[in-house]
Amino acid sequence: MTDVYKGLPAKVRIGCHLFDVVVGTYENHEEEGTYGHMNSFQKRISLRPGMCATQAANTFIHEVIHAIHWTYGLFKGDEEPQPTEEEYTMLAANGLCAFVQDNPAAIKWWQRNLALEV
Repeated sequence: MTDVYKGLPAKVRIGCHLFDVVVGTYENHEEEGTYGHMNSFQKRISLRPGMCATQAANTFIHEVIHAIHWTYGLFKGDEEPQPTEEEYTMLAANGLCAFVQDNPAAIKWWQRNLALEV
């Protein structure tokens, strides 16, 4: 692993779930343009190795947001009523706030990587 991934925690808490965080192995790694993946069944967030610092930070928070959407019930089937924009935004904001509170090491890593390329 490169220095970009140094300090990335091996696990993060999202709601009541503990997700593994891995670099280098995920389901869609062969797809062009795929940088990460969130697997709700295996409770895993995967990142592609070799990204620059800001891309790794962006991909990490992107996959965290997928996990927040899954955890807080924002993924709805076609037959289920969809949340309003306000409901969706409120649940996503609450999930992000809880993520920040529950995962200070992950936030420290994320902020460091965002600052590396400024």
